[in-house]
Amino acid sequence: MVVHNPHYKLTRLDEPAPCCGASGQPRTRWPSLEVHKFLEIVGSQELNSDDERRVAIVFLCSALELLLEHSPWRLLAVHTNSRQLADFVLENTRGRERRIRLYTRLSDCPLGDLLKARGMLTFLDDWNQISELRNDIVHGQYFSNVENEADLIRNVHANCLKVFAEVHNDVQRMIRENAIKAEEIVFEEKEREF
Repeated sequence: MVVHNPHYKLTRLDEPAPCCGASGQPRTRWPSLEVHKFLEIVGSQELNSDDERRVAIVFLCSALELLLEHSPWRLLAVHTNSRQLADFVLENTRGRERRIRLYTRLSDCPLGDLLKARGMLTFLDDWNQISELRNDIVHGQYFSNVENEADLIRNVHANCLKVFAEVHNDVQRMIRENAIKAEEIVFEEKEREF
């Protein structure tokens, strides 16, 4: 389970985890240090400056793509029981839209439905707008719209870890349910043997 930890309290092992109350046990860092660094760069940009807004857009999109990469990989690993196949599929399913479609195909709850249920419906639209801006920057077709862009960047930056914590937790739920079903099948097979 992933817990959004904006104040980094959970790095202290004596601090109980809000999800389970456990303390004194090692915890895995999520997201990666690379994602944290990208988000730190985004947060340090002066969004009234065209150049710094461009930097924020590019690094925010990079962070979002790294966050998106994790969940389909976990789902693929469950569906295929093969790390190599999961890696191969992800290597050949690049890009935001393709990865979202892959997640939706593998999940029992499409990304849009999950975010709607969690009250985060506008996030996908905001992310799409940020991605379009990034593509315009990369292709030299970027024209600034300071007020709307700055608000858009702030909104996506402020919510991206919450959104992907929800996505990760839903993936973990599916993994647990899959494991329970597998145990039930094994149990039924053993019962038939007797």
